[in-house]
Amino acid sequence: TVLFFGRSHPHKGLEYLIQAQPMVSSRVPNARFLIVAHGDDLKRYRHMIKDKSKIEIFDGFRPSAEAMSFFQKASLVVLPYLSASTSGILMTAYVFAKPVVATMVGCLPEYVLQGETGLLVPPKDPSELAKAISLLLLDDDLRRRMGANARHLAEEQQKKIGMQLISIYNKA
Repeated sequence: TVLFFGRSHPHKGLEYLIQAQPMVSSRVPNARFLIVAHGDDLKRYRHMIKDKSKIEIFDGFRPSAEAMSFFQKASLVVLPYLSASTSGILMTAYVFAKPVVATMVGCLPEYVLQGETGLLVPPKDPSELAKAISLLLLDDDLRRRMGANARHLAEEQQKKIGMQLISIYNKA
């Protein structure tokens, strides 16, 4: 199961994931795509889907417990963004030990360690996106190892932030 989670804003690159889906499905016939998104642009993306049996859309904001269940079900999380300054979805995926396939935009290359916590692809490239998704879906060991590395990175980041916060409190 491939998860896209968040707003359906154009800079999130959802259209490229939708274009990549047939290529992924040709390589991994049992691949499922979950799009859990909110925003007016979602209507436009629905019309782009060629095989509605492969993509399930959950429209609207989701409460935390329900959002957690989507991340638990996912094999990997996809961030096909065209631009990014930060991504809460990225760290959420890491906390759930999910590798990510993300584009090389904004801060994403700083947090997606190529081949360790996920795979980076060029933006606006459905073919490369499909190859990366397929690679992770077809290689259980690689996907699990990257997921474990992602979880470890998230834990290290949480410890670092916690120590910085304690230092600030002590100074105050």
